[in-house]
Amino acid sequence: MTIRKCEIEDMDAIKKVVSHSRGLLHNNNYTYWMLLYNFGDTCYIAQHHNEKVGFISGMKNCNRDATFFIWQLGVLPKYRRKGYATKLIRAIIRIAKKQKCRKVHFTIEATNHISEQVFYNFAKLDGYQLKRLNEIDTGKFLYEMIIHNH
Repeated sequence: MTIRKCEIEDMDAIKKVVSHSRGLLHNNNYTYWMLLYNFGDTCYIAQHHNEKVGFISGMKNCNRDATFFIWQLGVLPKYRRKGYATKLIRAIIRIAKKQKCRKVHFTIEATNHISEQVFYNFAKLDGYQLKRLNEIDTGKFLYEMIIHNH
């Protein structure tokens, strides 16, 4: 298992992961190009041998001081429950901390209990406080993980 920063050449693999991940928006090439071009240091790929099997992206929030936002996280179905999501989240938390963020925000659909459990398990494992804040859209909730205590 390898976790590395994304490159623009990873765009097709990212789109494949997103298309197999429930609840993630399927964006066009330009959106992913913009993400990787402008925020490539905060986007990671998980690889199993040479196969790209997971993706996480995020960025420091320019409107909320010391807050990092995880935009998308996905792992191909065949590789779920093998620790890839945890390693991807851990990689992006390290970057958030380097950017002096004290909390991480992300959204999850109310019916996506598996994704919610992944984040709660991660927070418990790494000793972070996690809570659901509020509904931001019908059936989509904003979560906050406090990361400054480490």
